[in-house]
Amino acid sequence: MSFILIFIGAFPIFILPSIGKSGDAFNISRARIDCILKGDVMNQIFPYANIVTGILILIVGFLMHWIGQLVSVISWNFATRIGLQEKGMPKEFKVYEHAIAIADVAIGWIYGIAAIGLILNTPWSYKLIWIPGSLLIYHGISAWFWFGNQNKIGRRLSSDSFRVVWCSANLITGILAVSIAWQAARGTS
Repeated sequence: MSFILIFIGAFPIFILPSIGKSGDAFNISRARIDCILKGDVMNQIFPYANIVTGILILIVGFLMHWIGQLVSVISWNFATRIGLQEKGMPKEFKVYEHAIAIADVAIGWIYGIAAIGLILNTPWSYKLIWIPGSLLIYHGISAWFWFGNQNKIGRRLSSDSFRVVWCSANLITGILAVSIAWQAARGTS
């Protein structure tokens, strides 16, 4: 079952190269790519935005989401022991959290590829970064409400400071990634 989910998670990679040919937001002009590759700071959100965002995606997306959830899928008990999963989690929460872990593992490997591409300033990474950016925005918003709903029913499993830091890290990284993709897609004219 996990293999099927991982294959489904890989599906966007197989269709991405054909998407940019239709003239939509994924289509980045050659002139824009040349400016980015030359380090044209005037056309970036801020100097070295691609490197900063790539590092953030490596930490928040690849390390925390993908590696963390991979450990959880492989051994939930070990993940709990090292603090990746909460101790004393109700059974009904664990079912949901395990499903989310499998989904994160199925799609989360794309964080590492996109991050390395951004750090190396490759043209394809500016197309690919839409996916991790959108996923991280989704994670930031959904985690905020998931933690809040746990608190409402009296099942506080994490602190308020963890909630703010984790959700903000996801949201800020996602917004940066989408902003870079958007800026690259706009072109130079």
